[in-house]
Amino acid sequence: MLVEAVRGQVRTAHAWWAITPVLKARGAGFKTRVSDATVVPGQTVVVTSIAHDGNGRPVPNLLVRWVWDFDGRKVTTKAITDATGRASSSQLITTSTTRTRVHVTAFTQSASRNRSSTTDFKRVQ
Repeated sequence: MLVEAVRGQVRTAHAWWAITPVLKARGAGFKTRVSDATVVPGQTVVVTSIAHDGNGRPVPNLLVRWVWDFDGRKVTTKAITDATGRASSSQLITTSTTRTRVHVTAFTQSASRNRSSTTDFKRVQ
């Protein structure tokens, strides 16, 4: 097991060699969404990733890493899935946030398989 501090909390996640469930195929096993597709400065965007096994059950204790691509400026955040298979992270949108589409890619590993999921949003003002 991997013990890691995430946002000030010490949590336990499965290491790559640990036996973890096989995630359901495609987006049904690992999907990512943002709280709002169009944002304004001063707004906080929350990205949430959800992991489910082959039987549709939530998968807790998976480390999820997000790469936020702000038009070439990349920010990495991470969290661990909870009992419902969800992990979330957030970023404050400022006036310096690009007006092009911001891509957020989530990465996790389960049953020795790498998985990723992508979503995006756009600053409108």
